[in-house]
Amino acid sequence: MKSSQLALPPGCSAVYVGEGAANVVFELHLPDSITEELRLSLTGKLLRAAKDSTSAYGPGELQQCWEDSIKPLFRPEDLVPQRLIRLEESGIVDRLNQILADLEQTQVSDTKPSRRADFFGSRVADQPLAMILDDMRLCPAHPGDLCFEFKPKWLAPCPSAPADASRCRTCARKACKDRKGAETERFCPLDLVHCQTDADPQAAAVHVADSLNADLGLGIDTADPRLARFADWLCRTDLFTRLRDEQLRRDPRGPLLATADDDDFALAMTLRDCACFVRVPVEAERPVEARLADLDKKNARAKLEQWRDMEKKFIDEKWYYSEAGHGRRTNCRLERVL
Repeated sequence: MKSSQLALPPGCSAVYVGEGAANVVFELHLPDSITEELRLSLTGKLLRAAKDSTSAYGPGELQQCWEDSIKPLFRPEDLVPQRLIRLEESGIVDRLNQILADLEQTQVSDTKPSRRADFFGSRVADQPLAMILDDMRLCPAHPGDLCFEFKPKWLAPCPSAPADASRCRTCARKACKDRKGAETERFCPLDLVHCQTDADPQAAAVHVADSLNADLGLGIDTADPRLARFADWLCRTDLFTRLRDEQLRRDPRGPLLATADDDDFALAMTLRDCACFVRVPVEAERPVEARLADLDKKNARAKLEQWRDMEKKFIDEKWYYSEAGHGRRTNCRLERVL
């Protein structure tokens, strides 16, 4: 495998894009001195580097799992392509960490901070490997496209939730997290897999598009033709039903009955925490594009207790019922159909 890996050349600079608990993503700026072949391989890519001091698996193991367990489940057009890249000769890790340190020093006065406060102090791990993946952000060549990212999350009710639950797992978590906030209409993942089976599929798809527009703060006018095109695509795609079916096939019992050595359960939790990148072209002749990413193998041995405790909390405190949280509605599909 190593012989086929790319090597990041010396002299690259980077710009911070974003981060999660386990990784930081950067936009690469390439030096003029590299070969045209290497430039073509790295143009339009983002660098995703692992953080230090996490329980996540390393880039090599994550990529192997992606190749062996994730790719076979989907069509090529369903996934954001990713591959390993070697960092040993690039000298970039120190520069990446300096970027993170500088952000912590300068963003106090910014109106929109680049780093979340709870990520302060975390740094890129000094590892020989990282990943590069296709950049799904807005492309300068197509400035009128609508590009956004969201998490499909749990596309079916949690198998260990009460049979008469009136909230899905995702909406129960939102209600618990927002219990002291104002009542809000939020996107419910269950709607994604019912656009084609509802009595009025088009109305169901428009509801999903409008909910995501509001939930993500996209600020798109509801009459924008790009939202209508996204809704039309939702009526045709089977991406989310296939994702849901794999979630349930790998975990038919739920976190309370799972074991730390159950690879299928770990894969189900991976599929429940992926991201979906959507690009809706402004031109009607170009197709809507939706690709899944952040499909990293979950460390069930490190996370199972946390997952169980969360599930117990939702059950014991009745967050699976709409009465919890002072009766605030979450826009969950189960609340609307029961």
